[in-house]
Amino acid sequence: MTAYFGRLNSKQFLEELSGKHVKEIGFPRTSLKPSSCKINEKLSDFLVNNVRIGWEDQNGAPVWMKEMCPDVIEHFNRFPYFSQIPVFEDIRHPLPMQTTNYAAQSVCTMKIVKSIAASVQARLYLHASSHLGAIVHGQPIPWDKNVELWMDDTRKNEFLDVCNRFGNHTPIFQRKQWFNESASLGQILTNQISNLNEVEIDNSIASLDKCNGSILNVVEFNAERGRRWLESAELMGDADVIILNEMDKGMARSDQQHTTRLLARYLGMNYAFGVEFVELTLGDKCDRINLSPTETNFHGLHGNAILSKCKIIDAIILRNDIGLYFADQSNRFNANGLEKRLGGRMILLSRIDLGGCKSVVVGSTHKLNGYRSEIKDFIQSSPAIIAGDQGSSFCGEVGLSVVRSDPNHFTWPASCKSLGRIRGDNICSNMIALTKESVINPCVTQNGIDVGLGDHALIGATFLVPWNRLENAIEIRFLRGSRASENNETITEVVGGRCWEQGVMLFVARRTEDVT
Repeated sequence: MTAYFGRLNSKQFLEELSGKHVKEIGFPRTSLKPSSCKINEKLSDFLVNNVRIGWEDQNGAPVWMKEMCPDVIEHFNRFPYFSQIPVFEDIRHPLPMQTTNYAAQSVCTMKIVKSIAASVQARLYLHASSHLGAIVHGQPIPWDKNVELWMDDTRKNEFLDVCNRFGNHTPIFQRKQWFNESASLGQILTNQISNLNEVEIDNSIASLDKCNGSILNVVEFNAERGRRWLESAELMGDADVIILNEMDKGMARSDQQHTTRLLARYLGMNYAFGVEFVELTLGDKCDRINLSPTETNFHGLHGNAILSKCKIIDAIILRNDIGLYFADQSNRFNANGLEKRLGGRMILLSRIDLGGCKSVVVGSTHKLNGYRSEIKDFIQSSPAIIAGDQGSSFCGEVGLSVVRSDPNHFTWPASCKSLGRIRGDNICSNMIALTKESVINPCVTQNGIDVGLGDHALIGATFLVPWNRLENAIEIRFLRGSRASENNETITEVVGGRCWEQGVMLFVARRTEDVT
């Protein structure tokens, strides 16, 4: 950061104040008594009568700081520094005293950097004068000119990657304005968020050799904010595809972390993240435990995600209107008045690229209403797996089957000791399930202690990649509009396809005699 004052060490400063030569003293030195010096009375009068307290500008803090750090502005409105750097004609150097703007900028910068570090699971440590200022002054030392922080060097590249993409979010100041709007404007405000339906995809994490199996191990988990992503990884390490609901990005309740990205990097998987809600509050009653009321959400995003060992392509979002989630009055949709949101319940649809023009539709859905025909159009004849916190009737409505091995497998409200009393989560597919559906308590045991991961159980199943489903499966190549047949044998089932290569569509199918 650029200092607003020149360099002036303690020896020079004392000489300027006293008008005397000051002898440098080495350390350690314990018995030396400091010599008395007479403070320059003109300087004292100048500081008392001519230096104002407050902000440089009559409008207060600059706009960007109001947007990024409103809580910092509130603090320095109560505890301001100087409005200008004191300059006295008898002293050659500007006095080492911060302005209010400079001190607030320092704290705001530290707050932003802390949030970015948290998003890559790195911790920041105050160092040297920044550390001393926090302990002694509760804010920067008035005569300091640096912000000094330490961070683990192994997180450097991830940290810089987030910095390079920084800025693609809704400012805190804007979210505060939205919160104060009436309920009738909820959908209008939602429609004005230009990038709300953009899907964040990172296909740079998984190595290409991981996407080559003949089966897909699939896990679905409503992770309740994703707060326990690290502990959850213990239960999902063998998955090829992970379908997630309720993942936070830049929320105070989950330490401002990008929970999807952190889990994906830890497991070595690619990811797609879609925003369900822009959160305008700190969350529900449980979310606010141990949070200060002055906390703010850095990004304030909450949504669905897909993790995959394969490349994720063609991602889209289908979204319901915001409805009562932006209501002014307390209701069951807005956590009894504690939440106010923009966005809407949604489904994140995508394909995972298995190579060779082969792909599988993968979707993460969360209490979506409607859009059944649009989902069918996206799937068409492709193999598909869609899962999430969604009623079982959804599966049939989009042309898929419920993957359930036991009707008594409940998933909510789950804990370390119970799977709950309601079936809240389901996996839907048109692929062959090689294993029975498994339902697992959201819990891991570490050092003999049970650690709860959320209030939904994890469900999973293993599926056969359709192009490997029969040893005598045949590949059929035919031009657009031609009949799907080989050697005059009628093909009764198309297993996969939809990829055109040099004008030829590729299908894998079963011969008539293979169908029993």
